[in-house]
Amino acid sequence: MSADERTRPGLAPLSDEQAHRLLRSHELGRLAVRSESGVDVFPVNYLMHGNALYFRTTPGSKLESITRHPEVAFEIDGGWGRRVWSVVVRGEAARVFDDDEVVRSGIAWFRPRLQGERYEFVRITPHSLSGRRSVAIPRVWTTGSILLAGLLVAVAVGVTALVFELWH
Repeated sequence: MSADERTRPGLAPLSDEQAHRLLRSHELGRLAVRSESGVDVFPVNYLMHGNALYFRTTPGSKLESITRHPEVAFEIDGGWGRRVWSVVVRGEAARVFDDDEVVRSGIAWFRPRLQGERYEFVRITPHSLSGRRSVAIPRVWTTGSILLAGLLVAVAVGVTALVFELWH
């Protein structure tokens, strides 16, 4: 994350602990891979084991891209109302052929919500982790906004007094 992003109003960096907690509590993310035509992004169901991310997939362009260009980015995001967050993992993706690792990681029993039989296993070993979240920007009262608020209150009081006089 650049210095501009860390200090931009309305955004705050997530600690590594917060980013890991979010990664562990979700199971759907986006995998960005380099391909012959540019960059492709795929939704993947994943799980974390240790600091690595694991997912299941099928043979095809995703596996071909990972084999040719193992450097990938992985992103999850979410939010509640106007509060949003994002976590980005940059790392190296590799197919997993070791049965012991497949079992130890839990990916052997993990059932993706995405349709289709997925019998290829991939591990992303993170090189970097970054996250950010939106934060509330405090409202700053300027002299102009205070004067305007006072004027609106005075008008409301005046209208109320006039209505009261007309009814009595």
